[in-house]
Amino acid sequence: MRTRMIIYLLLLGCLPVLAKADNKEQRARNERYHAIHLHHVGIGLETGMFRNARLSPRLFYGVGSYRNLFNADVGVKYVYSHPMAPLSDERLAAHYISPFIAANVNFYRWETGCMYIGGEFAYDCIVAADHYLPSSGGVEHDVKIGRHHGTVRAKAGARWDHWELNVHFEYDLEPAMNQKYIYEFDGYDYDRLRPFLFERYRVGLSVSYLIPFL
Repeated sequence: MRTRMIIYLLLLGCLPVLAKADNKEQRARNERYHAIHLHHVGIGLETGMFRNARLSPRLFYGVGSYRNLFNADVGVKYVYSHPMAPLSDERLAAHYISPFIAANVNFYRWETGCMYIGGEFAYDCIVAADHYLPSSGGVEHDVKIGRHHGTVRAKAGARWDHWELNVHFEYDLEPAMNQKYIYEFDGYDYDRLRPFLFERYRVGLSVSYLIPFL
């Protein structure tokens, strides 16, 4: 009877140790699974500027987490582009829908996040454009102001389970504005608008919230 009681007490003493070891193994298994299989939906906002400023909400689907060496995103964003000009100046503004694909390399990781460098390609499809006339205070809608064009982007930033923050340099593979059309159309003051028509690069900041679902 005494021997049985001693064995019973020893088993009770070992249970917390065994449970702790099992929990540790389960956490390690979950981390390995998430490192390979984590998927997420991202919701973000980005800005870009030089002579023209851009504001872009974005929605994307991503594969990989900060624990991976690589991760990739594919999604779409709405781009509103407008000149950094006084309200008294003649101005052009354009609206784009832009599907994109991005890939990152996580070069430095710590327990809760990573630093990364990456690239992105997007194709900006012009859907609307506005011509602001300060002399009359009116706005004319003219989609021919803008043009479809591709953009490439280099970026560097930090990523966690639920947040991503980066700075980027973006370059338009073709001019975003239809320079020939604006030059030939009598309704536009080409000389005044010229500084904004030839811009093809900008720097910006992007922040996103990530929602894992696996």
